[in-house]
Amino acid sequence: MISGKKAFVAGVCLALLSAAVFASTTDEAAPLGEWSGTVTQIYQDGSQGSYPTTMTIAGSDGKLGGVIRYPSLKCGGSLTFIRQVAGTGDYEFRETIEDGKDRCVDGGFVRVNFVKALDDTIDPDNLTWSWYFPEGRFGAIALLSRAKTPKGKSESVK
Repeated sequence: MISGKKAFVAGVCLALLSAAVFASTTDEAAPLGEWSGTVTQIYQDGSQGSYPTTMTIAGSDGKLGGVIRYPSLKCGGSLTFIRQVAGTGDYEFRETIEDGKDRCVDGGFVRVNFVKALDDTIDPDNLTWSWYFPEGRFGAIALLSRAKTPKGKSESVK
């Protein structure tokens, strides 16, 4: 058991670490906004299929979360932020299918990251998107583009 000055130092370090983790969930580089694109899914028999998706990621109270829709599959649900993957910068979310559970896999993982140029500059209007089965096996990939805000309207996060 730690006591005295060592306990105080350990407590301060833990508080600073907690604050850093909390802040990292809503940093300026987070992929906030509305996104859309076409998913390419690789099936177990090796064949491929494609379908559109839309995704919205928002931040409030120090947390990221969002919604995802697969209109042609008639399913969708929520995205819960899990972590930012060390070394890649990917943002990982747990997908919970709430509508159309009989048509889409529930409990998968979505990873997104901004597209990077060869010189490592970030394209703030395009995301790489990948989807994994609940057990971690790769399932689908997409390039999502930021939805354009109509003229005269501004984006806001509530």
